[in-house]
Amino acid sequence: MAQEMLQLCRAIPKHPSKMLKRLAPKEAPRYRTTSKNGNQLVFLQQAVKSQLVREGRDPREDRLRQLVKKCGISFSHLSLNGPNLVVAPHRDGKNAGESSHICFLGDFEGGELNLEDGTVLADKYVWHRFDGKRLLHWNSETRGEKWALVAYHTKESLLAPQAKERGEPTPA
Repeated sequence: MAQEMLQLCRAIPKHPSKMLKRLAPKEAPRYRTTSKNGNQLVFLQQAVKSQLVREGRDPREDRLRQLVKKCGISFSHLSLNGPNLVVAPHRDGKNAGESSHICFLGDFEGGELNLEDGTVLADKYVWHRFDGKRLLHWNSETRGEKWALVAYHTKESLLAPQAKERGEPTPA
């Protein structure tokens, strides 16, 4: 199953996305914009190293989501990071609940996920659980080909079933 997951990571079409500056290499092209609350944000112009794996967009994405669910991981959102994405220290502001799950795939050295409490997650082809919302985390430089799958819930996804039961509109 792990090899199939790795092959899917390589095969899934990469969709252009915007990533915050703090997650991007210094030499990447950027543009500035202002958020709804007036904060200045700096985005990459053409980052494709991290993307959500969405249901119904591509059969390979659907299959990857199925494989992650077969591993017993509960999630509403699945992020495909790679190849070789290096992130600066950050917290995952949109995550809800106490845990995210991450799995490293590929033939690589380095790339450990470091947590501010001193924990280092490094084992390949294993699902690691960590609190990405509360704990500052970052990863080390990587040599080789490294992909990471990050599974997590958002606040909206946890509230949607309750809202639906009450007959309220739910986020799309």
